[in-house]
Amino acid sequence: MFIDYYLELITVSNLNETFDKVVNTTLVDGKYTIERIWNGPLRSNTVYKVLIDGCTSSNLIDWPYVLSTAFKTMSPIIGKHTAVYLNDPNKMHDYINANLIKSSNLDIKYIATQAPLSNTIEEFWWMILQYKVTKIVMLTKFEERLDSERLINKCAHYFPMDKQEHKMYGSIDVEVLDVQIQSELEIRELCVTSALNVQHVTHYYFTAWPDFGILDKQKLIDLIQMVNKSVTKTINDSSTASSEKIAAPLVVHCSAGVGRTGTYIAVDTVMHLLDKISYDELANAKLDIMGIVYQLRLDRARMVQTKDQYLLIYRCVEEYLARTGRFDACKQIRNI
Repeated sequence: MFIDYYLELITVSNLNETFDKVVNTTLVDGKYTIERIWNGPLRSNTVYKVLIDGCTSSNLIDWPYVLSTAFKTMSPIIGKHTAVYLNDPNKMHDYINANLIKSSNLDIKYIATQAPLSNTIEEFWWMILQYKVTKIVMLTKFEERLDSERLINKCAHYFPMDKQEHKMYGSIDVEVLDVQIQSELEIRELCVTSALNVQHVTHYYFTAWPDFGILDKQKLIDLIQMVNKSVTKTINDSSTASSEKIAAPLVVHCSAGVGRTGTYIAVDTVMHLLDKISYDELANAKLDIMGIVYQLRLDRARMVQTKDQYLLIYRCVEEYLARTGRFDACKQIRNI
């Protein structure tokens, strides 16, 4: 059973009306709403406040390895069930700013991580080898424009750009086997090699989503479907045991590894959940989008950072239902 955080019925037919109500409301209980996720536009003591109060800085660790963390407030939550620990014997520390994300209802899992820094590139690739990762989704540009005059660094250049190019990152070699460049997406087939391991990785470099900016729902659905289709091909590849491939997590990162990363994972999770619901059952299905985001924030703090990112999840539900011919079947997505 799925629940929803809204305090009113939400029918698929009036999802756009609901979005307009949320986006255009500017005054709630005498207070103006803000762009970052907070209480409104619902009543001041809304269930949605749980997303903030449920995962505050009290759940974070002030890691001593501050040089490994560009965003000190974005440190991963303590917990063996989520924190990624590296087993590289050549390193003094096992820390990397990343968390394992796994849905209890789905046979999929992710690693949500901060973008590699210049001094954490080797650790990043060691993580890829350790977890046998076959897919990486990069949702940030290397640099993004802060204003008309200034660029801000968002991610280190942690992989070669050109076909047949090699680069060494510490003890790990990364080679580009193939490159496909589209208008807003670059796909690279990489070979990652250490002294003990060789891993083939497909890297998706998606450039259409600015930090805290608004992304078209169709572009996000297109990207997720492309990645998932490719994952399916890899899982069925006879050259590797299917159980090993299925167990490999999908690595997703933006800059801090929480906003765009959390939104991508939330939408992908909802799409998988919808695929598990039959056409006949869809009309009475209840989607717990708030619960999905809350669980993400338990696994990694501050996942899905802004109101626009949260609303994008709902817009993607509408788009995915329409795209898969199930929009009319789903009469209402209700709260309880």
